[in-house]
Amino acid sequence: IRPDLPERTQSRKYSELVGPGETEYTAYDRNIAEKACNWFKDRSRKIHNGNPFVLFVSFIAPHFPLIVPENYFNLYKNELLPPIKKSNPELSNHPWWKAFNNCYTFDRYFKDDEHRNLARVSYLGLCTLVDDLIGVVLKSLRDNGFGDNTDIIFLSDHGENLGARGLWGKSVMYEESIAIPMILSGNSVTPNKLIKTPVSLIDVFPTILDRYELDVPSEAQGRSLFEVANDSDDEKRLVLSEYHGAGSISGAFMLRDGHYKYIHYVNCEPEFYDMVDDPEELNNLAGKQEYQAMMKNYENYLFERLDPEIISSEALVDQAELIRRHGGVDSVMEKGGLSGTPVPGGSSTRV
Repeated sequence: IRPDLPERTQSRKYSELVGPGETEYTAYDRNIAEKACNWFKDRSRKIHNGNPFVLFVSFIAPHFPLIVPENYFNLYKNELLPPIKKSNPELSNHPWWKAFNNCYTFDRYFKDDEHRNLARVSYLGLCTLVDDLIGVVLKSLRDNGFGDNTDIIFLSDHGENLGARGLWGKSVMYEESIAIPMILSGNSVTPNKLIKTPVSLIDVFPTILDRYELDVPSEAQGRSLFEVANDSDDEKRLVLSEYHGAGSISGAFMLRDGHYKYIHYVNCEPEFYDMVDDPEELNNLAGKQEYQAMMKNYENYLFERLDPEIISSEALVDQAELIRRHGGVDSVMEKGGLSGTPVPGGSSTRV
């Protein structure tokens, strides 16, 4: 429901569902790993096992709820975690951020930093759970004879704010939320090489086509990650992200290269960060006169490729129509919000 944002009262579930234990999600992820291993076993027995294949293995963890098997929780429970990053007081009166923080109220339901650290420990444990499951899958890949000629892309769909700036979940353009792990391996990739060229999930589609020597459609965007990995670094390459989801009164757009990040909010002031000198994004340069010309260049680049106002307006129109089809705002509010996407065959919980 936007742009008149209600408080997402299901936010409190984020602070309640933390700590050691098991969930439908952890059971689902173990099952996914087992199915992937069995897939390799079955394929190794079949006569066509030398033919090309693509296998997509997708885990839910470390997604909310932050409940983790006890043995993984115990790995981090006594660790001294770094302090939680504080919010930028300069942005406290920023209209986009005021609306977002009044809608996404995760942090106000945590009792104290000890409670927040419980969630952080659980998140780290869930990351390690997924690491272990991926290790099981890769061992099966090797044990069944596919280890020498299989390319692997490891990635995620988004990050996690994990309390930084009082934020939890995703939905914003800071690195905690928008940066993802991405690891590429294969016979054509130099081992242990760190690529500084900015890339994005848009690049995955041409990457897969590249491995099968298929033509990339002319209208497709992105570039094969295998090409990027084997070229010299291009830190001037720009990647784009945009957001039109819950908590946003208007569209948010981000441009990121190897040095700077420009965040454009429709009808609100932008943010601008030096990602080399200020990787924690604590010093917003948008109000400084000496950066105005540089910011204008990023803004011009954005508007040359799309019209943020039009796209933001189209998203709001589509969402209003969706709400209308479901009986209007009051009807949607009465149904409540999902506190987590159900696994296949599972049950959804509304709050």
